[in-house]
Amino acid sequence: MPTRKIFSLAIFIPLALLSCKQNSNRPVEKAVTFTNDIQPIITEYCTNRGCHHGGEQVSLLTYDDVIKNGYVVEGNPKDNVLYQAIDSKNPDERMPPAPHPSLSEEQIKLVHEWIHDGAVK
Repeated sequence: MPTRKIFSLAIFIPLALLSCKQNSNRPVEKAVTFTNDIQPIITEYCTNRGCHHGGEQVSLLTYDDVIKNGYVVEGNPKDNVLYQAIDSKNPDERMPPAPHPSLSEEQIKLVHEWIHDGAVK
């Protein structure tokens, strides 16, 4: 009798485990990174407009420029200089300044996510 129970369990457990496989059709979320996601935004809105490319202005050309100068500290986006500037509703504080267009809401959310998730290079 115990042999029959062991045999039944030996068949049932692997079948149960096979039925629990993950759904491979689910999209995989990729991490937001400076190099792939944030740098193109900064290049388009900040450095290519002639402002933050070094020299007398604050440089935002590289990840190290952004991090070492303290414009981004991983964690809370609302406590970060870069995020405050791009998300400001005050036209005198907003970056990029008028007459240049603001970042889209999607781009602002991407920067928020990047900072919140650790400001990965």
